[in-house]
Amino acid sequence: MKKCRGIVVVLITMVGMFLLSACSSSEANGGSDGGGDSIVIGTGGSSGTYYAVGAGMAKLLNDKSDVNAVSQGTKGAIENVRLVHSKSVDIGMGNWDALYFGYNGTGPFDGKKQDVKALMTLYLSGGQMAVKADSGIESYEDLKGKKVNLGPPGSTITEMSKIILKTYGIDPEKDIEPYYLSFNEGGTKLQDNDLDATFYVSGIPTAGLIDLTSTSDIRLLSLDGEIADKIVEEYPYYDKLTIPAGTYNGIDYDVSTLQLWTSLMVHADMPEEKAYNIVKTLMENVEQFQQVHNVGKDISLETAAKAPIPFHPGAEKYYKEQGVLSE
Repeated sequence: MKKCRGIVVVLITMVGMFLLSACSSSEANGGSDGGGDSIVIGTGGSSGTYYAVGAGMAKLLNDKSDVNAVSQGTKGAIENVRLVHSKSVDIGMGNWDALYFGYNGTGPFDGKKQDVKALMTLYLSGGQMAVKADSGIESYEDLKGKKVNLGPPGSTITEMSKIILKTYGIDPEKDIEPYYLSFNEGGTKLQDNDLDATFYVSGIPTAGLIDLTSTSDIRLLSLDGEIADKIVEEYPYYDKLTIPAGTYNGIDYDVSTLQLWTSLMVHADMPEEKAYNIVKTLMENVEQFQQVHNVGKDISLETAAKAPIPFHPGAEKYYKEQGVLSE
């Protein structure tokens, strides 16, 4: 009998400890009302703007909401579309071309539509082709026969660089020696004379280019006006951009190039309330959000509510409430 009582006491104690642990876990995660969600933000390479903005966004969500957010480095926009589609990350950063390709199943997605919706648009990114100042390369035409980094694999950076070269009549697979490297690798190989040119698409100024121009004499190539007009007409997610002289060390001239918006995307079946609360937190703390990087100046309620694909219902609800998206 005493033995039975002992077993009962042990069982009651174990159940009590389990319930206490469950309650503590619930409280630590915001209780049982759905708070305390954990989210992963897919960004990009460590020397790009995605990475810095994603880290700042995660900190802001952690500080200002009950979301437990972490940022994760990735290979960039195309990979982020796939990661969101597979639910490997909750939020992905990507340029408008990546969102457009993914949602419609075009370009690198080869007919396979991805279950992504827009959450908000953030800032403008610009294309930048860097060469050594003493290389003798003065224009894109001079890249024929050269070793050129077209951008990181799994990103739409390579899409822009290839489109530019093709519009100049340069086959990016036959007329140059193509490389597909991260910003860091491309910059290092350019410094070491293992590359003749390396391409960036990122917020202006780009961290990798700031580093590169601070240690090497660099030239940025400009797009011919007619070439830029032709590309913008054919690819409506691009626009023309002038990078002002003095943006980077040693670049004392304006640089003509292309730009496109960078946005956040989520899976189509993310809970509506979750998407709504993420957008609400970021927009109600937009001044703090703007301070995470120089590109923050582009972030506003009005620009957030623009996208090349349909918005997630939670984001759409918030923008309609704020009067920046029509019913």
